[in-house]
Amino acid sequence: MVHELKERHGEHHASVTSLRGVLATEERERSGIWSTASGLFAGMRTDAARASAREGPLDVAAFLAGPHQLHVVAPSRHQAVSVPLVVGLIEELVHATYDRHEGAPACSSPWTN
Repeated sequence: MVHELKERHGEHHASVTSLRGVLATEERERSGIWSTASGLFAGMRTDAARASAREGPLDVAAFLAGPHQLHVVAPSRHQAVSVPLVVGLIEELVHATYDRHEGAPACSSPWTN
């Protein structure tokens, strides 16, 4: 596992160092870590998540380029397993927004011109 991550992302990537740290822990503690991780990824094992994975991925650049809105809705009984998915989506949009504007002039807002 570590070798594949290292090949894909490099020696110092967080995934490589994190996995090495987990694998170096005592067996009982490692069991708790895997159990927690499994719970966090429970939302990805649902039928709805699998069905949505068959759809094309969100074109983040196109989404950010237009006047789009994002509405995230989850019934209360599914919110615990939905949280990692929603956080990942929002984080992706936030980072893409920052990356988009990284080289933009300081007064690029239409409201300040």
